[in-house]
Amino acid sequence: MFSCASRKKLWPYYTTLAGLLLLFSQTAEAGGEAQYQAGLKAYHAKQYKEAAEQFWTSIKNGNATPQAWLYLGHSRNAAGQNEEALRTYKDIARIFHGQPAESMALSAIKQLNQNTQSQAGKGNSKSSSAVNASTASASGNTSGSASSTSYNSRLPERARVFYRTDGDDIILPVRINGRSIEMEFDTGAPDICIDRSHLATLGLRIPRAKPDGYSGGATNSIKVPYWEIPSSVQVGPIRMDNLPITVFEKMHSKPLLGQDFFRDFNYTIDHKAKCIEFTRKGAHSGSGSFGYKVPFTFRKKGSRIVVEVEINGRKGPMMFDTGNTSSGISFDSVKQAERYGVKVPPNARIGKSIGISGEGAEYKFTLDRVKLGPIEKNNLRTDVGMDINADDEELPLVGQDLLSGWQYSIDMKNKVINFLRR
Repeated sequence: MFSCASRKKLWPYYTTLAGLLLLFSQTAEAGGEAQYQAGLKAYHAKQYKEAAEQFWTSIKNGNATPQAWLYLGHSRNAAGQNEEALRTYKDIARIFHGQPAESMALSAIKQLNQNTQSQAGKGNSKSSSAVNASTASASGNTSGSASSTSYNSRLPERARVFYRTDGDDIILPVRINGRSIEMEFDTGAPDICIDRSHLATLGLRIPRAKPDGYSGGATNSIKVPYWEIPSSVQVGPIRMDNLPITVFEKMHSKPLLGQDFFRDFNYTIDHKAKCIEFTRKGAHSGSGSFGYKVPFTFRKKGSRIVVEVEINGRKGPMMFDTGNTSSGISFDSVKQAERYGVKVPPNARIGKSIGISGEGAEYKFTLDRVKLGPIEKNNLRTDVGMDINADDEELPLVGQDLLSGWQYSIDMKNKVINFLRR
C-alpha cells in the first residue's frame, strides 16, 4: 500500500495522464454513460474509491472506450489500490494493443514499479525484488517480474505445431501454467477461453468473487459470467507469460485458443500435413509461393479478421473464423442475413447450435453461390440464428465449409490471407 506521501508524488503524473485523455476523439458509448459521468464527477472531487467503482460499473454496462479504462486505472492508483491499478493497466495494454492507450498504460506500469522499488529502498520490510515478486504473484505472473507486459520478448522466429482434428475442428496441445490441455485453434475468438471445470487441472483459481463480465451467444440470450486470470501459456516452443485467459462459469464448446495468443505471428494452416507454421511478425515468412492473396482488415475491438465475401453477387464484410465448423457462412439473426441479401426459405430446416453460452436454435439451408477471393462454392451450407434482431457490432462468420480444399496463410503484417489450392 502506498503512503500519503507517495500518492502526493504520483499526483502530477496522474494529472498529466488524465490530460492526455483529451487526445482521444472517441466519446463514451451510450452504455454506462451515466456511471461514466458520475465517475468523472467523483474523480475531480478527489473521491477516488467512489470514482473507481463508477468507472468499473460503466465498463461492465458497455462503455468500452479507452477513457473509461484509463480513468479506472488512475482512480485505483490515486486511491492507493496499487495491485488493482496494476492489473487494470495490464488489461488496458492488452485490450488496446497498438493504440495510444497501450503506451499510456505501459508508462503507468513503469511508474508504479519504480515507486514500489523506491518505497522498498526507503525502509520497507520487503526488499525491492520481494515487492516485485509479490506484485507479480498477485497479478498471476508465475515466471517474470511485474513489469513484464510484452508478450513477444522471447518468442521464436518460427515454430511448427502439429494438430489433430475432431471433425473440422483444429485441436492443438497447449500447456497452461505447465499443465496440459487440448484447445481448439479459433481465429474468431479474441481470447483464450476455458471454463471453471478446468481450473483444478490447470492449477488455477478465480481470484475474486465478482465476475469480470458476462458473455452471451449469437443464438441465445443466456449470459455467462467470466473471470480473467493472467497465466503462462505455451504451444510448442511458443511461450507467453502473464497472458490473460478468460474463465467462464460454464462453456458448451471446447476450450478455445484465440487471437490473444497468436497475434504476434503470421500463421499457415497446412491441412494435409496437419500442422500450423507460425512466423513471428517481421521475420521472412517465405509465403510468396502462395497463389492467391486476399486482403483483410483487422478490427481491434474483439480482434476480428474481416474479409469481403460475395453471396449471389452481393458483397459484404464477414469475420474469418476457423472455429466455425458448423457451416460455410453463419449469420447471427434473420435481420443480419437480410442485410446481406439472404432470405430464409420457407422450407429451411430448424437445427441446433452450440456455443460458449449454451444451445440455441437456427435455420439451416444452402446458398446458391458464395465467393471469397479465389474460392467459389455452390450450394454452400449456411445457418441463421432465429432471433429477429441482430447486434450491429457483430459480423457473419466465414466457416470451414467455405475454406475446405484450400491451404491458407494469414499474414498479419501485410493484412493479407494467402490461399493455395490443395
